[in-house]
Amino acid sequence: FTLGSILGLFFFISFLYIVYQKTHTEKVYEGVLVNGIDFGGRKPGEIQDYFAERNNILRKTKITLHSDQTIATISASQIDFGYDDTLLADQAMTVGRSGTNALSNISLILQAYTNTINLPPAYHYSEQKLNKLLYPIKKRIDRQPVDPLFNFEHGKVVTLREGIDGKILNEATLKKDIIDNLKASEFTNVDQTIIIPLSIQTIPAEIAEDKANTLGIKEEVSVGTSLFHHSAEDRI
Repeated sequence: FTLGSILGLFFFISFLYIVYQKTHTEKVYEGVLVNGIDFGGRKPGEIQDYFAERNNILRKTKITLHSDQTIATISASQIDFGYDDTLLADQAMTVGRSGTNALSNISLILQAYTNTINLPPAYHYSEQKLNKLLYPIKKRIDRQPVDPLFNFEHGKVVTLREGIDGKILNEATLKKDIIDNLKASEFTNVDQTIIIPLSIQTIPAEIAEDKANTLGIKEEVSVGTSLFHHSAEDRI
């Protein structure tokens, strides 16, 4: 190519770029998808309206949490879960509009026009409201472990009180399960109730019953008594 041809091609591409920008003033460029939906040529308000309508369905979704100890139901609306329609509209509008970098803009516009660019969905929810809903469930489930007590009979260690394992609600796992299931519910167009088993972690007693004879105590070496008035009855 001669210098004149290169300059001519440059001015031709620049002219097309400017015309294309003008025809898409305040509109998304062609081939830009959000969550698989083509919004090319649409205005930001139309994108917001679409996802706001989807939110009306999403917020009716209910989550039933259950275990052998408790059962509870929460809804997406209680934690303000839904698509972030404003953010999604802004992201769609920014494709091919990166300020002063014209070459990058042209590349993205061409890519969207020929192969499409699909933006992933964005969501919002209230962490504070979710924590508040999970608190009473956690309070009912959480239990500290109880260590066993031991005594001697015929020179051997025997269990006076059996140890009891503790339990704790695994909040991090449960929150992830709730949000992941709410995101997955976007693929349906009907109200639904999702059942999620509660994630409960067992906390073993510090000294397990089956290890009673491995405490280093092999035999009874002496017997003592206490005349202290407030001495506990099970004091060893």
